[in-house]
Amino acid sequence: AGALGAVAARRVIGAALSGGGRAPEDVVRMLDEASQAVQFNRQLLLTTLDNIDQGVAVVDEELRLVAWNRPYVEMFDLPHDFLHVGMPIANVYRHNAQNGEIEPQSERTESWVARRLEALSRRQHHFHERQGPDGRVLRVVGEPLPGGAYVTSYTDITDLRRAARQLEEANEQLEARVTERTTQLKAAVEMAERATASKTRFLAAASHDLLQPLHAARLFIGALREDPCVEQSESLTLAINADRSIESAHRLLTALLNLSKLEAGGVDPAIAPLALDQLFGDIAREFTPIAKAKGLELRVHPTRVWISTDRDLLRSMLQNLVANAIRYTDKGAVVVGARRRGGRIDVVVVDTGRGIPEESRAKIFGEFVRLPGTPVDEPAAGLGLAIVQRLSDLLGHPLSVQSRIGSGSQFRISTPRTGAVMSPVDKVATSRTPLFGKRVLCVDNEQPITAALEVLLKRWGAVPTLANSAEEALELEGPFDAALVDLHLGDGQMDGLALIEELKRRDVRRIALVTAATQDRLGAQVAQHGAVLLPKPIKPAALKAFLNG
Repeated sequence: AGALGAVAARRVIGAALSGGGRAPEDVVRMLDEASQAVQFNRQLLLTTLDNIDQGVAVVDEELRLVAWNRPYVEMFDLPHDFLHVGMPIANVYRHNAQNGEIEPQSERTESWVARRLEALSRRQHHFHERQGPDGRVLRVVGEPLPGGAYVTSYTDITDLRRAARQLEEANEQLEARVTERTTQLKAAVEMAERATASKTRFLAAASHDLLQPLHAARLFIGALREDPCVEQSESLTLAINADRSIESAHRLLTALLNLSKLEAGGVDPAIAPLALDQLFGDIAREFTPIAKAKGLELRVHPTRVWISTDRDLLRSMLQNLVANAIRYTDKGAVVVGARRRGGRIDVVVVDTGRGIPEESRAKIFGEFVRLPGTPVDEPAAGLGLAIVQRLSDLLGHPLSVQSRIGSGSQFRISTPRTGAVMSPVDKVATSRTPLFGKRVLCVDNEQPITAALEVLLKRWGAVPTLANSAEEALELEGPFDAALVDLHLGDGQMDGLALIEELKRRDVRRIALVTAATQDRLGAQVAQHGAVLLPKPIKPAALKAFLNG
């Protein structure tokens, strides 16, 4: 069976036992066939082994070489006729050691060979990688075979390990660059945030400081227009134009500050239930004199609905929309009202103005975009609708516009409807007594402002009492019919809100906080103190309406 193979051996034995006998030439032929089959299989196996990448060596149980392939010879640079069947594998190890497998003088060759043989004699599966003195990395895998033989394969993975190191180095360099860029980006973002915060603080401070003299100038101009001599002269036109210039500067400063705060992300909405009619009342008081001065009618329809919004931010949206409507309406009216639509309330501003061309409706909400106007239009910065759009996105109140050339425009702000919330709020007493003879307390740490108020109030027949600090105001004897109080009254002084509380204890019920401050939710704070907010520079007509209210 070992010579012929199991099948051929069975045929021979079967023929012999049957007594039929076979000619010697038949046995020889069978032996030749078996020999050819064995030779073919052996050649096939050797050809296969010679054409794989791994070097392969097989030893018997006595650790003698019985098979190998061409890559094994080439991998260890063995002489052409060095290997033969039955050679102790120790000779191969010793030859390899002497030809650079281990570093010279690093250790004795025999001890290195002995360790290799001892590991091989255990005939256990092993897998390891080793790097030779020449830098070559070999992956060595050993497996025991039946009958005590042992096969070892060697794979040159030098290129693979080199690529892995290069990839690791590339990753380290990439991580270093990412860390560096991240640090640079973080520094740039921090610098930009500091610059934005600095710009916002600068604009807030600058607008406050600039509004103070504008406020005084507007009061002086208001007093000048009340002079009978001016009313009957050409100087009235100059006073009116000067007042309009101050109003334009005020709008520009306010728009720049609001836009800067929105860009900086420094506006945090305070959503709360709001009786919409309260907001409509503020709009009517502020813009009725402006509309009348242009010969227009401002109709603000009363409403009982409550919505969920930020009062100050929605008021800013309405102020910009109404101001734009008045600016671009030459005759007719501007209407402000509310319309129910499902579970929402549309706050609507409608005008009978010039209308907006269809091709311009997509860009009117951009910054510094102004539609063509007429010479009589008051100058504008083109920021009003940009602020409206930003606030619409911030509050989540969708904004829409409809317009027809020559027929006017309609802007809608969609707000969520909510139930009425009744809370005890100190109501400002409404006096219907004439302005003549009213005692008005004026508190401001800027003397030009109190001087301007004194001149204007005297022209109206009121009796002004001036104070340049909270301490001075509290020392004055009343009673007072009304009080105009600034918010910031100087270092070391109580602020205007605290002074309002003190004045209320002294039975001053009609109080206005007159300030250039623009901090968030200031209007709500003032309302909680039972007062009215009048932003600087105040319009004389609005001031008169407050005192006569």
